[in-house]
Amino acid sequence: MARFVKPDELKRRIQACLSELSPDEFPVHCPKCDYLLIKRHRGTCPECGQRYGRVGLLTSQYDPWRLDARKHGAEISGKARRVRRLAHLLLLLLLIANSGLDLLFVPSKATLVQNANQAIAQLSTGRRLQFVALLTIGPVCAVAYIVSAAMYSRWKLTLVLDRRRLLAKLDEIEARRHAARSKVNPGAAPASERELSASDTSPS
Repeated sequence: MARFVKPDELKRRIQACLSELSPDEFPVHCPKCDYLLIKRHRGTCPECGQRYGRVGLLTSQYDPWRLDARKHGAEISGKARRVRRLAHLLLLLLLIANSGLDLLFVPSKATLVQNANQAIAQLSTGRRLQFVALLTIGPVCAVAYIVSAAMYSRWKLTLVLDRRRLLAKLDEIEARRHAARSKVNPGAAPASERELSASDTSPS
């Protein structure tokens, strides 16, 4: 699972490393038309003309915990929703078929009084048809639910892996910059260490 990083902290880190985050490696999508922005378009979508900030899009579209994270995942999640709707429709059809068969094959009071055998045969026919409907529609409905869940899980897993890849790239860039600063000024300590030493030497 991708480690949790506060959105403000992630945005600050992306802003600092933006020049080294290639659009080819970390593409974003237009928030309006979903156009894939794999080149530097000077903050304007070439498809619809929508203005955008790449820092904000990287922060939001690579966050697997947001429901709207990555609008271009709508292609996958949209297919999953359509499959799930099909499953809902099949389930509704199964319920309607069972209810309709119940109403259609329930014997009347006159039939029950006059001919019990005919009433039993009528009920048996209704139950058999319900069983056939369950055997034909039920498995398809179950498979549709399973496929929908698998597609959605795959989409969320893709978001988690992309988030991890982005955080790893940010760590790599920050480590490389720190190593370069250390070569230029070997005696300089990282900002966090300077703050810690200052707090230790400050009078209580």
